Amino acid sequence: MQKKLDENQQQMLQLQEQGLERLAIIQNRIQAVIAQTYELHEYPIPRLFIVLPKHTGFPNMLKNSLTKTQFRLFFLCECGDHTKVPGSNTPHHIHLAKHEGYDIERPNEFFENYGSYILIVLQLVKYGTLGTSIALPLLATDTIFQSLGRKINKLSEKKDFIGVTGASIESLINESISYIQNKQNTGGAIGDIEGQTVLEKVEALEGADLRRLQSFLRVQDQSRTLGDLYRIVTLEGHVKWVCFDHYRENYKESAVQRLKEVVAANEGDYDEKHGSIKVCLKSRFQAKQFYDAMVQARGIHELSIQFGWRATEGDVADFATATTESNLVGVSLKDKPISQRESRISFWLDSGSRYNPLAWLMSNKRVRSMKIEAIEDFFLMSDFVFKEAPELRSLDIVKINISPCYYRRTLRQLLIHCPNLVKLTLGTIDNILTLNNLLYDTLPLLQTLKSLELQYESGVLRNKYLRGTTLESSMEFYHPMRICEDDVVILSEKRKGLHSYLLNIMSNDPKLTTMLLTNVYDYHKVIERVITARKKMISLKGSCALETLMIKHRGESSEFTIAVVRCLDAFDSESLKIDMNLTGWTKLSTEPIHHMLKCQGSLIKKLNIGSEFDDSMAVALDKSTRTNGSKLSTLDINCGSLTPVGRAGLACIIQRSPSIVELKLYTGPSKDTIEQGELSCGGSVKQLMQIVKWVQERQDLPNLQKLWVDNYGESISSFLQWTVKMVAAPAASEHRVKPLRRFIWTLGIFSLKNG
Repeated sequence: MQKKLDENQQQMLQLQEQGLERLAIIQNRIQAVIAQTYELHEYPIPRLFIVLPKHTGFPNMLKNSLTKTQFRLFFLCECGDHTKVPGSNTPHHIHLAKHEGYDIERPNEFFENYGSYILIVLQLVKYGTLGTSIALPLLATDTIFQSLGRKINKLSEKKDFIGVTGASIESLINESISYIQNKQNTGGAIGDIEGQTVLEKVEALEGADLRRLQSFLRVQDQSRTLGDLYRIVTLEGHVKWVCFDHYRENYKESAVQRLKEVVAANEGDYDEKHGSIKVCLKSRFQAKQFYDAMVQARGIHELSIQFGWRATEGDVADFATATTESNLVGVSLKDKPISQRESRISFWLDSGSRYNPLAWLMSNKRVRSMKIEAIEDFFLMSDFVFKEAPELRSLDIVKINISPCYYRRTLRQLLIHCPNLVKLTLGTIDNILTLNNLLYDTLPLLQTLKSLELQYESGVLRNKYLRGTTLESSMEFYHPMRICEDDVVILSEKRKGLHSYLLNIMSNDPKLTTMLLTNVYDYHKVIERVITARKKMISLKGSCALETLMIKHRGESSEFTIAVVRCLDAFDSESLKIDMNLTGWTKLSTEPIHHMLKCQGSLIKKLNIGSEFDDSMAVALDKSTRTNGSKLSTLDINCGSLTPVGRAGLACIIQRSPSIVELKLYTGPSKDTIEQGELSCGGSVKQLMQIVKWVQERQDLPNLQKLWVDNYGESISSFLQWTVKMVAAPAASEHRVKPLRRFIWTLGIFSLKNG
């Protein structure tokens, strides 16, 4: 008996030790998530939130399948030491925001993306934490509702606020924790080892995760910030989202009202909840009024300003001083547009020092994000000695021609003094300049850089980095233009040397994975030359990182993809496939279409083409696939414009394409039948019979799963016999034949669906 008691006691001690270890792990992960700091540019919405079951219709929630109405998301106020004011009795620990919460769209996807993170925040609410700057006591004290007194009283009961009584809040949190743990196959119990493994892997959310979060929430009022919270920035430059009570304790309402009036008088935009202002100041007097009001009001974190007069060095210095006194962390400055002649005059008048105060502002150890726009003489700073700007994380220098050699030297000196940059945007740049031409050996020094964007006259190059090394690159060019014919000018825009640039950047950027070209009229030549350049690169260097080349057409109200070239193997120059969608794109010449079918037809996997498909295109595709084989898996063709020659060519194409999975044939009025007066409207089933005579049975298209035949002529028995063979279960064959999942035959207004 004593032995049994000793064993039980030993087991209890082991369970207690496991529980303490588990609690220690939870507290460590809570501290890691809470300690994660965010800069202004990467923290667009609140980061602390929990989910709780809704209060109706789910007594057996864990047993039933999840629906999008079963959970609601609530944001938390991130108050703490950074919101405390001497003499205030307001509690400053994390609590639910004063908001009714949000229903969750696509809950399965939501929990897959955010479940592990929510689990940690739920543990925070349940077990509490005491950190250096934030606090949340144990849930048993019901502190999650403190600081919400007026709100809760107005709603009568806590039950009205979150749909449950205060006494059952812990059970709801446990219910949410159990659901997430079960969904992650962690065993559910708090002490499980598998659950511990999941907790150890939890990381804080990135800025991209936060931006994507809003797409999962059913937001009724788009004008409100999520959770009705206010964004503040601590003295250390870290972003927090707090409720109105904790926000207004730190700022004077009269000063804020005065600032609102000044911004409105200058036709600006003041977003109090985000702490941001956009304004154009037209004179020094208006600027002084605005600066005084901004410094008095406090609580402004981002300022976007445009000078409406020719500012002097003294004006820029006043702007920099007001920015520093207001503790701004995000600054954007745009100058009054001036001509090159005025810029040169300005340089001589100011001895090239007009914008020296901006370089000083970067190093004030407060500014995290700066944008300099359309300031042509910014890089004419004379005899300026740059200082270290270790706090600067994001720098945009745009709408400035930084191609001149002197400008580039100044730029490199500036970047060397910004060792902790995370995001860098530069432009405008001549098309002939590559990344190496622009920055030389500066990039390896920027070990924290994650994103670099180069803006050209015609497009943009985006790069992702890790510790000074390129991870991947993507390139996008736009505007109506021809790339491969330098002597052609479209819409008065000359794109000299752009074709050479495309090929040059592929050779000099080994991590280029994506190329996107919009409204490029000679896309067939671009595709051909990129494929050729890729082959050459593989032959010389052994591989090419390019994965996707996409051609798009963008109109005033619509956008669609014309062609996508996919590179399947970085080491194999022949591993390509092309998808083409040409339906409805008839504004330009059909020359590119004909060229693609003739030269790249054997690489086409998906082809969707409308009434512009004629005999010459059918013959071109026939010849290409006859020589090099066919990769077609989807064929969607309007064959109403084909004569017997074109239909015979299309029949041959289908015959040599056993990998076809989807086949759609549409017949409209053909040229020969109209001439012979056989049709008054629509097509003829005889046209289809000429095409399908090579496809006698399902064995001829063993992978076919969807067949769509659209015909407006008279039915004939031979065609009906053919449809029966295609739809019916195939006869025994040495080849494995997939069942037909869907068949549609439209005859006039009738349709037959088989699936």
